[in-house]
This record gives sequence, structure tokens and C-alpha cells, in this order.
Amino acid sequence: NNSFDYNERRKATLLLNNKFLLDGDYENVIANLYRFLRKNGDTYIRSKFRQYIKEYLKEIKSEKNINAIFRLWVLIKPRKSLLDGQNLIEFANYFKSVGMYKNAEDIYHHISKYTLYRDYWNTAQFQLAKIKFENGEYQSYLDLYRKLVFIGEKSSAKEDEFKYYRIVSLQKLKRTEDADKIIKAVDIPDIQTVFQVRLLRKKGDWLTRQRKYAEALDLYQRVLSRSSNVQEQLEMENRIADLFYLTDQLDKALAAYNQLELKNGKIDWILFQKINIYKKKKDGKQVKTVSEKLKKQYPDSFWLKQLNKNV
Repeated sequence: NNSFDYNERRKATLLLNNKFLLDGDYENVIANLYRFLRKNGDTYIRSKFRQYIKEYLKEIKSEKNINAIFRLWVLIKPRKSLLDGQNLIEFANYFKSVGMYKNAEDIYHHISKYTLYRDYWNTAQFQLAKIKFENGEYQSYLDLYRKLVFIGEKSSAKEDEFKYYRIVSLQKLKRTEDADKIIKAVDIPDIQTVFQVRLLRKKGDWLTRQRKYAEALDLYQRVLSRSSNVQEQLEMENRIADLFYLTDQLDKALAAYNQLELKNGKIDWILFQKINIYKKKKDGKQVKTVSEKLKKQYPDSFWLKQLNKNV
């Protein structure tokens, strides 16, 4: 392997590789090829190097072996130009998935700088934007959003996802009017994805703020049937119950709140609303019973304080 002759070094590298492959030792396979490629350009060995990187990453990701992936990256990082775009994306995506955002960002930025990886520029930009959003860097997310290009078969689903992030970012930055303009334009007749559900929930919230209760109620009921997230279902059921109350459908509201109570929703709010319903129905006995339950179970509740103020 240390011979002055290129062909001898190449042959020794490949022979040693065969030995490591027989042992199933991918870590040494990659280290061996890397040592050769640091000093020698060879198209065939570079292609095998990239292939084994891909196979080894798949293996250690399935085992959730973070240390092995990190060791591999530390080894290769000084000469990451030896990797192809797909190798780099896989490293970056893995680091992002385990919360190692700095490592992921460095790789995505590296991809975005070189024409060698132009086929992966868009992927890197989308992932950088998601990192900014997930880290609460909402203005940085909005800056990156302007540069995103939605193309390909899955562009519509991706556009819905990043539109949702944009709305949340604007709301977090207190730019309510800008967020509302986007929400108002949301129109999804056929719900297919989780982000379409979330966009329509935002539309329902907006309709409620506009006091268009009947439209909001219809929308929430349609969305509820397509949601698969238990927490989101619970939140929408709560909104539906509130809208029944706001539209004076008291029996439906009471039934909805009773169901939510069984599902451990926002119990103190539910009890507070049940008291309001019983007041409207002039059922003093139930008002007293539910009020005592609220006082006993939630003595520090904000809604108990509101109840006492009303009294």
C-alpha cells in the first residue's frame, strides 16, 4: 500500500478491500479506499467508495448507530469532495433527523455552493428552510422561502407543507395581516395530506375570528374526518364543540363537550363551557354540580377565576 508505484498501490488497496468485504467490515473498507483516494485520483475506486458509503450508511442508520455515522463523517469531512451529492444529502438528512442541526446545515450549505451538486441544490434549500423553521428562526425561514422552487411530481404537497410553515412563521412574528392574506386564499376541495389538514385548520380558525361560525363549523367537520393525528383530532373536536356553543346549538355542544371530557381534553375549559350551557338552559342544579367539580378538580384554573368574576 505504501509502494511508489501507482499500480501496486491500487492493486494492494483493492486486495485489502476484498478482505474487509469478506469480513463484512464496511468501516475499514471505506477507510482503506479513503486513504488511497486522498493521494490518488481513480474513477473506479471513487465510484466504489461512494457505493460503499451508501451501503454502510443504510446499514448503520437501520441500527441507529449515531456514533458510527459520526465517526465516518469525521473521517471523510476533510475531503468531502470525494462524495457525490446523494452521499452528502444522506449524511445531512441523518444529522438533521437526530437534531445535529449544525452538521446538517454545514453540509446543505456546502452542496448549495458548488455546481457539481446542482441536481441537489433545491433539496438542500428545502432542508435548510425546514431547519430554520424547526429552530424557531422564523425570519430566516421566510427569507429562504422566497428562494424555494416547487417543481416535480410532489411539488404540490411540498408547496402545502412550506406554505403552512410560512403562515406559522408570520404568525409567530406577529405579522397577522400577512398570514391572514395567505389563509384567506386557502382552498382545498379534496384533502390528501397532513399539511392540507393543517392549512384548513388555519382557515377554520380564521373563519372563526371573522365570526363566520357556520362556515368554520362545516370546515372543521370536513377536516376532522381526514385527520389521523390524535392530538389534532382532539383540538378540532374542541373547536367544533365551541362552535356549536357559539351558534346556540346547545344540545350538540353539550354532547360534544361530554365526549371531550371522556377523552381528557382541556377539562377545565370543558367544565366552564358546560356551566355556561346549563346557565343558558336555566338548569341551576347542573350549574351547581359542575361548578363544584371545577372548583374541586382545578382550584387554580384560569376558568374558575373567570367563573368567580361572572358570579
